[in-house]
Amino acid sequence: MWTVIIPEICKRIESLGVKYHVDASSSLYVYGLDFEMDDLDITVEWGKIGLVRQAFLQHQPEAISGTEPQKFTFVYRQYLIDVMSYQSESGIGLDSERIQVNFSGHTIWSKTPSFYLNRMRKDHPLRTSAFRFFKHHPLKIITE
Repeated sequence: MWTVIIPEICKRIESLGVKYHVDASSSLYVYGLDFEMDDLDITVEWGKIGLVRQAFLQHQPEAISGTEPQKFTFVYRQYLIDVMSYQSESGIGLDSERIQVNFSGHTIWSKTPSFYLNRMRKDHPLRTSAFRFFKHHPLKIITE
C-alpha cells in the first residue's frame, strides 16, 4: 500500500508549492530497498510545516511540536506519516543531498541514499541489507 500512499502524500505537498523530500529509512524504500516500513518520514521546507499540517487537517494531525526539528504526525489510510522541518538557509537543505526518483510510476523528491547510509547507526537493522542492495542496484534517478 505504500506504493499508493507515498505518491499521494507527496503530490498533496507539491500542490502547496512546498519543497519536500522523503527522508530517513523511507528514502531507502523509495529507491527500491524492500523492507517493512513502520512509517513514512517526510521533511518539508522550513517555515511551511504549518501549511502542510493544514492540508492534512481532515486526518487529525497532532499539534506541531519541537524546535529542531519541528514535527507532527498523522494517520493516513491506517499508515503513520511523520512530517518534519529543519531550519536551513535554503529551507530544505542542500540540493546536492536530495534528488528526484521514480517511485511507483511517480516522480518524487527524496534524500539521497548516501546521505542516510553515511549517518545510519552501525547497529541499525537495515544497515547490512541496505549496503548490499545499493552496491548491486542502480538508482532510479530522474534527470532533467
